[in-house]
Amino acid sequence: MDFISSSPLEHQGTGCPPTRRRDVMWSSVFISAYVLSLGYLLRIYAPAAYMLTQPPDVPRNQYQTLHKEFAIVTRESHYLLLICHYPI
Repeated sequence: MDFISSSPLEHQGTGCPPTRRRDVMWSSVFISAYVLSLGYLLRIYAPAAYMLTQPPDVPRNQYQTLHKEFAIVTRESHYLLLICHYPI
């Protein structure tokens, strides 16, 4: 039996469960939001954590360079997630 249909009214009165497409879409939206928030935290804290492992004589502009590199990687991964989870 096909659970994915174009209209949820098709299954009314038949005892069949409603369509699952909406559930799958919402779960991918929540997963995407969770992963994006983790990426955001990584973008903020990863350069600082890396700098804590370095000697104190590391110049401040190296921290800013690292921050930009992490931001670029995180932004690209956000775009990939949005493309992969966009319902077609």
